[in-house]
Amino acid sequence: PGLTLLQANGALGGQTVAGRVVEVRDGGRSVVVSRRAELEARRQDQQRELLERLVPGAEVDGTVHSTNRHGAVIDLGGIEGFVHISELAHHRIGSPEEAVSVGDPVRARVLAVEESPKGVRVRLSVKALQDAPPRPSAPAADEVLKGVVTRHSTFGVFVETPSGEGLVPARDLGLAPGADHRRAYPVGREVDVV
Repeated sequence: PGLTLLQANGALGGQTVAGRVVEVRDGGRSVVVSRRAELEARRQDQQRELLERLVPGAEVDGTVHSTNRHGAVIDLGGIEGFVHISELAHHRIGSPEEAVSVGDPVRARVLAVEESPKGVRVRLSVKALQDAPPRPSAPAADEVLKGVVTRHSTFGVFVETPSGEGLVPARDLGLAPGADHRRAYPVGREVDVV
């Protein structure tokens, strides 16, 4: 269960620690003990127990370990899961940092557990456990709405209104031929749309 270190390098002298015997020399007078081997064995036991509980549909708690442009990596307590950016929120977000930050506690639903040559891959969804916001009612034809330009594309601008986001094609922006719609309608500009 534990060994008391009588002679040890560093701050562990005189403490009781768990370790695994990895080598016995000189007829038992010299014993090599590895704390790292014991910690690794415990970690593997915890991973096995966690993997048994990770089934599609299960709810898990974790902590945001890191983010990248594709989503967030969640530490589930020995195993890492991944939440794709589309599974972080019900609305469109530009980056994972708009929904979560490193160190945040999160609750997620397991979508899939897949074996791969690199290990176990766990796909998660945060939005599956959140209530979907109510859908706004569709505006009437020819109704004028106030909106804000949210992003550009080669074929127009996207405008967010109280009734949702929509695309205004470049040809309907009323610009002179050859004019740059990105300059005429910068992100954040308030506009009226029909």
